[in-house]
Parts: sequence; structure tokens; C-alpha cells
Amino acid sequence: MATPYKVKTFTIASGATESSAILHDETHKALAIARIDITGALTAQTAWIESALSATGTYKKIYDEYGTQLTFNIAGDRLIRMKLSDYAVVYPAHKIVLTGAASGAVTGSIYYREVE
Repeated sequence: MATPYKVKTFTIASGATESSAILHDETHKALAIARIDITGALTAQTAWIESALSATGTYKKIYDEYGTQLTFNIAGDRLIRMKLSDYAVVYPAHKIVLTGAASGAVTGSIYYREVE
């Protein structure tokens, strides 16, 4: 039986270029991000996830094995499937970073699994 997804919520304030910190309870485990659900109006744009060991730690962009930063397209009222192999091992604190300011406040959920 597959491990069930766990869910954490976040917000992106109107005019902000990044989400609130998304903190996972599994501080010493590897995590795989499976999808992001955005609720509210958000202009379509490029986004990426930055990850840190703690909420106040140094956030780092995620790159693939070829040195290319991993990005994805994001927009309001959309469910975004993440490629598990790209986001297979990340730190327990994340932020979603936008290329432009949010036109209004949005909320979202990030779905993840522990990697064994």
C-alpha cells in the first residue's frame, strides 16, 4: 500500500513574490513533493520552490543533475502536478517563489510524502 499524502497549507499575500513558509513536521526525513493546489486568482507565471532546514534557515533553489534550476508554471485556481523525481528529496521548510508580485491574496496546499 502506498504511503498516503500529507498536506500543508500556505498563503501568498497580495503584492508578495513568495509564499509564507511551509513547514513540515518530518524534520529529519526526506520528503517528495507531489502536487500544489492554488485557490484564488493568480496571474499565470513561472515559479519555483526554495527549501531550507528550518523556517529561519537559508533557503536554496532546487536544481537538477544538469545544473538547471527547476521551475514550473503556476496560476490561480489550478492543481499542479509535480514530477516526484525532480522534487524527491527536499528540506522540511519551503517557500514558493514567483517571478512577479501576486495580484491578490491566494491560498494553497502542498501535497507530499515521506521518502524511505
